[in-house]
Amino acid sequence: MSDRPNGATRIVVVTVVRGRHDHLRAQHRSLAAGRRPPDHVVVVAMADPEVAGIVASGPLADRTSVLPVEAGPRLPLARARNTGAGAALSADPTALLIFLDVDCLVGPGLVEGYFDAWQRTRVGRNLFAGTVGYLPRLTDRRTTSGRSRARHRTPPGRYRPP
Repeated sequence: MSDRPNGATRIVVVTVVRGRHDHLRAQHRSLAAGRRPPDHVVVVAMADPEVAGIVASGPLADRTSVLPVEAGPRLPLARARNTGAGAALSADPTALLIFLDVDCLVGPGLVEGYFDAWQRTRVGRNLFAGTVGYLPRLTDRRTTSGRSRARHRTPPGRYRPP
């Protein structure tokens, strides 16, 4: 993990995955295309040895760690997330963690948006939740780039945090 200048807070994205390799590739492309990419990404591979090779050939290879976690037929999602968070916080106890499901693509301002929200509050450990939108069915591979932000939809009745 590279150091940030002047002790600035590091932003770490934590994702858990088993299978869903195309989703992981698309997520990393969307993170890399953001106005402020994360300083580090922790990918927790639940009994999925192929993940390391996928990450190594992706756009965030130089800033991503892959942590293997054993898994049976029931995926240990909570344990995997905690493993990723623990690794990130062990490396930097002041890191700002962003948890993303593997099927999430980010808009260009997501990382800086969470960082800005954190900087405005700075009250201990905070929990921020962003609005989730859903892309239409992926019939065109270009939509996995994260640039189809204008085409996403938010389901009716879904809470929209400030």
